[in-house]
Amino acid sequence: MIIEELREPTTEEEAQELTNYILTASKLLGRYHAQKEIEFQKSVLKLPTFGERLRALRVHNRLTKAELARRCKISVKSINRYESGKNEPRYIHTLCAFAYWFNCKVDLLLGRDTEGLKR
Repeated sequence: MIIEELREPTTEEEAQELTNYILTASKLLGRYHAQKEIEFQKSVLKLPTFGERLRALRVHNRLTKAELARRCKISVKSINRYESGKNEPRYIHTLCAFAYWFNCKVDLLLGRDTEGLKR
């Protein structure tokens, strides 16, 4: 088998076999990462405050406060206030920017579980 020997495929059949292994591995890894992301988002949903959820998402996405502030076009001071619980975003575009950069729903940021609302 080509995988066991770690060599370049020499025949069309070996190349197809390698392609099938790569596609299968990619699908499995994609499912694994998607499942881990769902589990992480469920754990974030359980956090009691907006600031804790924001910080958890920022750390999970490996963003500094300065980088998140730059991407969302707000100040680092605002990020600090949000994460400390002193303020919450007043404008919907700020929430939408957070949701965009964290690839999540605004409901997750607000701590609203929408799973029970599905019909």
